[in-house]
Amino acid sequence: MDSAVEGPAVSIVLPLLNEQESLRPLFEGLTSALRDRAESFEFIFVDDGSTDGSLAVLRELRARDARVRYLALSRNFGHQAALLAGMRAAGGRAVISLDADLQHPPALLPALLEAWHAGAEVVQTRREGSGEETWSKRLLSRGFYWVFRRLCGLDLPAGVADFRLLDRRVVDGLLQFSEPPFWRAMVMWSGFRRVFVAFDAPPRRFGQPKYTLEKSLAMAVEGLFAYSRVPILFLWLLAAAASGLGFVAALHAAISFCLGLTLPGWTTLAVLTGFLSGAILCALATIATYVERTHRLALGRPPFLVSAASDDAAFRAACGQPPGAPLPPGSGAR
Repeated sequence: MDSAVEGPAVSIVLPLLNEQESLRPLFEGLTSALRDRAESFEFIFVDDGSTDGSLAVLRELRARDARVRYLALSRNFGHQAALLAGMRAAGGRAVISLDADLQHPPALLPALLEAWHAGAEVVQTRREGSGEETWSKRLLSRGFYWVFRRLCGLDLPAGVADFRLLDRRVVDGLLQFSEPPFWRAMVMWSGFRRVFVAFDAPPRRFGQPKYTLEKSLAMAVEGLFAYSRVPILFLWLLAAAASGLGFVAALHAAISFCLGLTLPGWTTLAVLTGFLSGAILCALATIATYVERTHRLALGRPPFLVSAASDDAAFRAACGQPPGAPLPPGSGAR
């Protein structure tokens, strides 16, 4: 294999899953948008366990253009993990990430670069509209961002996407995180000088959306538990409410006994039992979520495994190995 292009000014990271039909027009759009730019570029495609012909297309693009580099993960580890793999492999002074489904328009790249040259360290895009977004999906998305902003204290505007430019200082800082990546929150948490660029997402031309409702909810729960103490505070409020209700019930029973009134018993018992059981189960579920997150981090499993790469340098960087480290048998460029 040809060696990777050394010293690019800008790395473009593109995670993908089953996008064989969109890869060629995507690359044409990228090269067309950047044709007149003075910067040098590398294009790092991260195949997140595709089961179609995406990897074959990436090998074809690599043969056509030495600036193309790719990583193939051993299975589907998720969009955020694929982004992490690409970020580790990126060597540019700026790193741009965008999805490979053509809904992040390559024509916007020059605007991101101009904002970076003007001094911004984070150039974050914000989706304002989509021709195929249903009202229910839009409502759920806006609801998540509204809840996240209020519970986590991070200014995460509605519509922010994993389509952004990060200065090298920002990338190096974010790569120090040891927790499961949630890039949208991580970037906002990091601070740095940022600007926003709005865009309208075009309708999907090929394939099906990869972010199902289940995946979106899982990412939302991960983000809330990682960046908010509200679940723990909620348990304190729930415990206080349960204690208050128990005190009121005990006071009512004592007064009724002193007045010689007959206690109905069953209704009060049923209400208290139901409320306390629900509170206990809620507390156990919240604690179990934190324990599970801690357990995952304690196991020390890598966030992804790489099965193939365009070049040995990309493989080493993605796996966190120094440049001269020996590669395990059967790994590296292939």
